[in-house]
Amino acid sequence: MRTVRTFRVALVFVGTFLVSLLGLAQAQEPESSQSRVEFGQTVLKGRITIYANGLAQQRGLRTFTDQLSYRAYGEDAKFTTSHAIAASPIADVGGSLRLWRNLRIGGGYSESKTSDITTVAGSVPHPIIRNNPRLIESQSLQSTHRVQVTRVFGAWRFPVLDKLDIAAFGGASFFNLTQGVVTNVTAVEAGGPPFSAVKIDELQRGQYRRNSIGGHVGVDVTYMATRFVGVGFLARYTNGLVEIPSAKGGILSLSVGGLEVGGGIRIRF
Repeated sequence: MRTVRTFRVALVFVGTFLVSLLGLAQAQEPESSQSRVEFGQTVLKGRITIYANGLAQQRGLRTFTDQLSYRAYGEDAKFTTSHAIAASPIADVGGSLRLWRNLRIGGGYSESKTSDITTVAGSVPHPIIRNNPRLIESQSLQSTHRVQVTRVFGAWRFPVLDKLDIAAFGGASFFNLTQGVVTNVTAVEAGGPPFSAVKIDELQRGQYRRNSIGGHVGVDVTYMATRFVGVGFLARYTNGLVEIPSAKGGILSLSVGGLEVGGGIRIRF
């Protein structure tokens, strides 16, 4: 519920602001029907931009580890879960409204999803000989890693040529991370005496969904091929930190975002 409220606040903020501006413009319209249409076209002409991008994350593997344990034969059985998260494509949509001269405000949404390769390794005490832990054979599995981001931003557009312009922007990013984890490990003896080997019997898995607030900055280069439709190149750096519970009862801090580069379509009204 906390996650849903965070995203709603971000989207409602942008939506309310845009609707308020349009309402202000309509309140100042002349009385006649034809005049209202002409006035609305004049006020909104060239003010609204809608964009859709495909982006690639410019980073390598992102990793983090967690640890868990339980008592076995009077000692601690210890396990480590190592997560390796590859970069993934990003779908990115949004829009902006020109307020004054080249100043714009806007909002957007992006989403990426990739597999998290999780490796479980550890050791289990010997049932007879103390201080003689036995290593288990590591086991790998796939976990979910999904990042959703809602953004609000301000931008200033710099015209370069008749159909070419560059916009510098920055603002707040509202992150929602869905992360799969291993919550418990159970090991059993792989055979009888001399009890030289153990193996994983069961892996209990879970999933956390947490949100946080970060920021972003970037540049957007747009070429308008026609009056209403163009193409754009986007470079954006987004940064955030999301906390999820650790299996040991503490907190794990996961870095999200990074440098994102790509492009897509631009529609201006």
